[in-house]
Amino acid sequence: MCLPKENMIVDSEAMRVGNRDGLSWMESMERETRVQKIINAQQKQRWFRARATEIEKGGRSKTGDVM
Repeated sequence: MCLPKENMIVDSEAMRVGNRDGLSWMESMERETRVQKIINAQQKQRWFRARATEIEKGGRSKTGDVM
């Protein structure tokens, strides 16, 4: 697919070329990916904290052994 030159946007910093809608979609997806990585890291920390607490109490974790 070839974009008309007047509709083409070049983002040299991110090394992307496309139209405004396509680039805004890519930026939106990048933001969502960053947010999801943060959420995943927080969930992982909570899981490990809960598991460590159960181990300290000498019991078995209610979350199970598999994350």
